Amino acid sequence: MSERDQMLGRLSVLEQERHRLTMRMCGLCGAIRQAINPTLIEVYEMDIAMAAQQMDDLVMAQAELMGANSKIERLRRELGLHG
Repeated sequence: MSERDQMLGRLSVLEQERHRLTMRMCGLCGAIRQAINPTLIEVYEMDIAMAAQQMDDLVMAQAELMGANSKIERLRRELGLHG
């Protein structure tokens, strides 16, 4: 297997990881939005601790996503790919 093929394989793995992280972040955003929406649930019934934990998870997922995006861009440059 050539170096280019290995780089393309790594790029594919990273793009799958980016998709997984994006979907996870979308799910977390939806859950947080529902958990703290005063139109849906009374303020005194909100599980703020759970929403805070989900926000922490969202922050971590975003950091992972930024790292994956950086690696993807580097590989794409090295491979001469655009877009």
